[in-house]
Amino acid sequence: MFDCRKGGRCKQANYSTVVMRIPFPIKSEVVQLIEKFHQDNQVYLSLPIDGQWWEILGVSADANADRVKAAYKKLVKLYHPDANFRRDAQKRMAAVNDAYRAYREQLK
Repeated sequence: MFDCRKGGRCKQANYSTVVMRIPFPIKSEVVQLIEKFHQDNQVYLSLPIDGQWWEILGVSADANADRVKAAYKKLVKLYHPDANFRRDAQKRMAAVNDAYRAYREQLK
């Protein structure tokens, strides 16, 4: 995002200059959206795509079925290629599906 002031040069705007220009009633909503984006990005990059099923799903090895299912659904929303346009989204989604499949096979 670039900030072009009247009669001045264009410079790249940073987070604080962008947030400062947002009208006050919606400023808190924008800040919350930005924080959520950074949290999701941190989760996205922190989980491995290879290893044991519980490592990939981000749960403990002795997690109950509800917790595993909730983690799987959360990761599907985060990694699904229809909602995520990153290059590695399809590979991460395949890893999540394989991990959940391994968990389901373990239950049988």
